[in-house]
Amino acid sequence: MVESEPSDSIHKNETPMEFVREHKDILENLAKHGSPIEQAMAKAYMELYGDSSG
Repeated sequence: MVESEPSDSIHKNETPMEFVREHKDILENLAKHGSPIEQAMAKAYMELYGDSSG
């Protein structure tokens, strides 16, 4: 059986900073509208790995 390379962004090898850049809209949405734990986790992830320039 030949395995193909996954093309989905979930499977690619990216840094946490790249993940925040590529999925900032999702993280911001979770930070505003998610459950309390989702809000806390999204905010913490963006604080740790997000772009501090803007």
